[in-house]
Amino acid sequence: MAGKRAVVFANGEMSTPGWVSEFIHLNDVLIAADGGLNHALALGLNPNFLVGDLDSVTPQQMQEAAAKGCQVERYPEEKDQTDLEIALL
Repeated sequence: MAGKRAVVFANGEMSTPGWVSEFIHLNDVLIAADGGLNHALALGLNPNFLVGDLDSVTPQQMQEAAAKGCQVERYPEEKDQTDLEIALL
């Protein structure tokens, strides 16, 4: 992953999403922490990785991301870290 940046999408409110598209570079590694997948898909982006307990995404969203090559890593709901913490590890 040398020379690449990781961009993490977290769940929550994104009041001004327009700037995000300008920030993303072609060779960035995109990581969605659970519901952050909603933001990535809304911006027309498909993350490289989707991590978390996946309680904030629909099965259809998960299948859509996986069909486009997103690697899905599901964690149990009962865990010591938040989904964002897992994405940052």
